[in-house]
Amino acid sequence: MRLQASPHAIAAGVAVGVFCTFTPFVGLHFLLAIVIAWMIRANIVAAVTGTALGNPITIPFIWGATLQLGNLILNQDLLDDIAKDDLGHHLLELEFASLWDPILKPMLIGSVLLGAAAAVIAYFLVLMAARTFREKRRMRLAERAQRRALNQSVQINATVVS
Repeated sequence: MRLQASPHAIAAGVAVGVFCTFTPFVGLHFLLAIVIAWMIRANIVAAVTGTALGNPITIPFIWGATLQLGNLILNQDLLDDIAKDDLGHHLLELEFASLWDPILKPMLIGSVLLGAAAAVIAYFLVLMAARTFREKRRMRLAERAQRRALNQSVQINATVVS
């Protein structure tokens, strides 16, 4: 909330980070968030912070939802082309070609839709929070300045009267 950027830039940065969290590009979320935030002139620190939505607790749910939605859109059964016993082998061997159609392609399609929806929600929540925080901070600083000015005038008046 104390970032020096505009509320829009902060909210856009967080939205970019949230969107990147939904992608299946493990290990590239930070880099992807930084590049996209830079391209759209969003706050980069906020974008990196937004990727915190993807943590060990939430990632299984996010990836499961993106995979299910992608399979639903592509009208295919989950892991249709790969035998479930064989999935561990493909993941350990990092055989990209054998993982693309049954896992990565549906995840990517699902991640774009779910990530975009989550990013829009995050944008408006953070925008409202940043504006509210800035307004309350501005009011606190104005009250302090007013009290300081009042104290100084009282001290000056006390000095003149004495």
